[in-house]
Amino acid sequence: MKKIVFVLGLLLFLGLAVPIQAAPKKVGKNPSAGITLSKNKLSVIINFANLTNVKSFKYTLTYDSTKGAQGVSGTVKPKGATLARTLLLGTCSKKVCVYHKGVKNIKLNVDFTLKNGGSISYTKKI
Repeated sequence: MKKIVFVLGLLLFLGLAVPIQAAPKKVGKNPSAGITLSKNKLSVIINFANLTNVKSFKYTLTYDSTKGAQGVSGTVKPKGATLARTLLLGTCSKKVCVYHKGVKNIKLNVDFTLKNGGSISYTKKI
Protein backbone atom coordinates (compact mmCIF):
# COMPACT_ATOMS: atom_id res chain seq x y z
CA MET A 1 0.00 0.00 0.00
CA LYS A 2 2.88 2.37 0.82
CA LYS A 3 4.35 1.68 -2.64
CA ILE A 4 1.10 2.64 -4.37
CA VAL A 5 0.80 5.89 -2.39
CA PHE A 6 4.47 6.66 -3.11
CA VAL A 7 4.06 6.01 -6.86
CA LEU A 8 0.89 8.13 -7.05
CA GLY A 9 2.61 10.90 -5.11
CA LEU A 10 5.60 10.76 -7.43
CA LEU A 11 3.37 10.85 -10.52
CA LEU A 12 1.46 13.83 -9.16
CA PHE A 13 4.73 15.58 -8.31
CA LEU A 14 6.03 15.04 -11.85
CA GLY A 15 2.68 16.12 -13.34
CA LEU A 16 2.12 12.77 -15.02
CA ALA A 17 -0.96 11.63 -13.13
CA VAL A 18 -4.37 12.14 -14.68
CA PRO A 19 -6.74 13.88 -12.29
CA ILE A 20 -9.67 11.74 -11.18
CA GLN A 21 -12.18 14.58 -11.60
CA ALA A 22 -11.92 17.09 -14.42
CA ALA A 23 -11.99 20.76 -13.49
CA PRO A 24 -15.36 22.40 -14.15
CA LYS A 25 -15.60 24.53 -17.28
CA LYS A 26 -15.79 28.24 -16.66
CA VAL A 27 -19.11 29.68 -17.75
CA GLY A 28 -18.89 33.21 -19.14
CA LYS A 29 -21.20 35.90 -17.93
CA ASN A 30 -24.28 36.57 -20.01
CA PRO A 31 -24.63 39.93 -21.72
CA SER A 32 -26.77 42.41 -19.84
CA ALA A 33 -28.32 45.85 -20.11
CA GLY A 34 -29.11 48.42 -17.44
CA ILE A 35 -31.13 51.61 -17.83
CA THR A 36 -31.10 54.78 -15.74
CA LEU A 37 -33.12 57.97 -16.06
CA SER A 38 -30.84 61.02 -16.19
CA LYS A 39 -30.99 63.55 -13.34
CA ASN A 40 -32.68 66.14 -15.57
CA LYS A 41 -35.18 63.47 -16.78
CA LEU A 42 -34.59 64.44 -20.42
CA SER A 43 -32.74 61.26 -21.39
CA VAL A 44 -31.94 57.70 -20.35
CA ILE A 45 -28.51 56.12 -20.07
CA ILE A 46 -28.26 52.49 -21.18
CA ASN A 47 -25.22 50.46 -20.15
CA PHE A 48 -24.54 47.22 -22.01
CA ALA A 49 -22.07 44.80 -20.40
CA ASN A 50 -20.45 41.40 -20.97
CA LEU A 51 -20.51 41.82 -24.76
CA THR A 52 -17.42 39.71 -25.51
CA ASN A 53 -19.47 36.81 -26.90
CA VAL A 54 -22.11 39.00 -28.59
CA LYS A 55 -22.22 39.21 -32.39
CA SER A 56 -24.86 41.98 -32.43
CA PHE A 57 -27.86 43.21 -30.52
CA LYS A 58 -31.06 45.12 -31.16
CA TYR A 59 -32.62 47.46 -28.64
CA THR A 60 -35.99 49.18 -28.48
CA LEU A 61 -36.85 51.90 -25.97
CA THR A 62 -40.54 52.76 -25.61
CA TYR A 63 -42.35 55.17 -23.32
CA ASP A 64 -45.56 57.17 -22.97
CA SER A 65 -45.71 60.96 -23.05
CA THR A 66 -48.37 63.65 -23.23
CA LYS A 67 -48.07 63.34 -27.05
CA GLY A 68 -48.74 59.57 -26.97
CA ALA A 69 -46.55 56.50 -27.34
CA GLN A 70 -42.93 57.17 -28.29
CA GLY A 71 -39.95 55.00 -29.11
CA VAL A 72 -36.51 54.56 -30.57
CA SER A 73 -34.61 51.49 -31.73
CA GLY A 74 -31.21 50.51 -33.02
CA THR A 75 -28.88 47.68 -33.92
CA VAL A 76 -25.29 47.49 -32.66
CA LYS A 77 -22.28 45.31 -33.51
CA PRO A 78 -20.18 45.74 -30.36
CA LYS A 79 -16.42 46.17 -30.61
CA GLY A 80 -15.67 45.86 -26.89
CA ALA A 81 -16.92 44.28 -23.68
CA THR A 82 -19.02 47.29 -22.62
CA LEU A 83 -20.97 50.06 -24.30
CA ALA A 84 -23.06 53.00 -23.10
CA ARG A 85 -25.75 54.90 -25.00
CA THR A 86 -27.60 58.08 -24.03
CA LEU A 87 -31.03 58.35 -25.64
CA LEU A 88 -33.01 61.59 -25.56
CA LEU A 89 -36.64 61.49 -24.50
CA GLY A 90 -37.69 63.74 -27.34
CA THR A 91 -36.86 64.61 -30.94
CA CYS A 92 -34.14 66.70 -32.54
CA SER A 93 -34.05 68.38 -35.94
CA LYS A 94 -31.55 70.92 -37.28
CA LYS A 95 -29.80 71.17 -33.88
CA VAL A 96 -33.08 71.98 -32.11
CA CYS A 97 -34.40 69.43 -29.62
CA VAL A 98 -37.94 69.23 -28.27
CA TYR A 99 -38.23 67.08 -25.16
CA HIS A 100 -41.36 65.06 -24.45
CA LYS A 101 -43.39 65.96 -21.38
CA GLY A 102 -45.13 63.61 -18.99
CA VAL A 103 -42.74 60.74 -19.70
CA LYS A 104 -43.73 57.50 -17.96
CA ASN A 105 -43.74 53.72 -18.48
CA ILE A 106 -40.19 53.62 -19.86
CA LYS A 107 -39.34 50.15 -21.14
CA LEU A 108 -36.18 48.76 -22.73
CA ASN A 109 -36.15 45.54 -24.78
CA VAL A 110 -32.80 44.08 -25.88
CA ASP A 111 -32.21 41.02 -28.06
CA PHE A 112 -28.59 39.82 -28.00
CA THR A 113 -27.40 37.53 -30.81
CA LEU A 114 -24.44 35.49 -29.57
CA LYS A 115 -21.40 34.49 -31.61
CA ASN A 116 -22.25 30.81 -30.99
CA GLY A 117 -25.67 31.28 -32.65
CA GLY A 118 -27.71 31.51 -29.44
CA SER A 119 -29.73 34.49 -28.28
CA ILE A 120 -30.65 36.18 -25.02
CA SER A 121 -33.44 38.72 -24.50
CA TYR A 122 -33.92 41.26 -21.71
CA THR A 123 -36.72 43.61 -20.75
CA LYS A 124 -36.18 46.37 -18.18
CA LYS A 125 -38.69 48.93 -16.94
CA ILE A 126 -38.13 52.15 -15.02
